[in-house]
Amino acid sequence: MKKGQTTKAPSDERERTLWVNVILQAFRDATDCRGDNVNRDVVRMQARAWFRPSNRDFVDVCNLAGMEPCRVAKQATDAIARYDATIAAGENFRLPDIAAQKVRIDA
Repeated sequence: MKKGQTTKAPSDERERTLWVNVILQAFRDATDCRGDNVNRDVVRMQARAWFRPSNRDFVDVCNLAGMEPCRVAKQATDAIARYDATIAAGENFRLPDIAAQKVRIDA
């Protein structure tokens, strides 16, 4: 299998949803600015570093979620850049409420 290539998505939708939520939590961790906590900064930097197609764990989670790792990494890094720009401008950044909507997965 080539680096960044996806495998067959799991047939169990609940399992797939679990792995999608792992990716979403990593994004939340990467954009967490609440409080003034040194540990929060470490977690944020680790989460940002996780979104790399060269990271085997990231690729495995994307595969289990039925998502293409390179595309997820690009979307995450673009969204993190928008987050950083929004915060730098002194504005509030709000994640879309995905709990009420079905997550669209491009396999």
